[in-house]
Amino acid sequence: MRWLRLFLAAAVVSVGTGCSNAPPEFKAEEKPRFMRQMVLHSVRLAREQPKAVEKRSAQFIEKLQEVKSQASDDHAAVYEELIQKYQELGEAAKRSPGSDEVNKKLGELSELAKKLPM
Repeated sequence: MRWLRLFLAAAVVSVGTGCSNAPPEFKAEEKPRFMRQMVLHSVRLAREQPKAVEKRSAQFIEKLQEVKSQASDDHAAVYEELIQKYQELGEAAKRSPGSDEVNKKLGELSELAKKLPM
């Protein structure tokens, strides 16, 4: 019985180390849809947690710049607009989190995201 437990423990460890925690790599045609979902989710999060908007805006700007640099599709202009809106959102949130200006920027981001395919 002791050997069986040792064997099972070793099997679990060996299987666990083989699993990758790296994020999945998206195909080029999936990225616009993923970016749309990411922006819409970020708008929802920003409305739920207005104090974290400034920090998250910077993170989303980085991700959008990365995707824009790799973009081989015709959505580069939308990505650029999204980057600009996130910068404006970050500045507005820095001045006053949860303000009407922040909510207006969130609405604009939501509308821009809807320009990307589903």
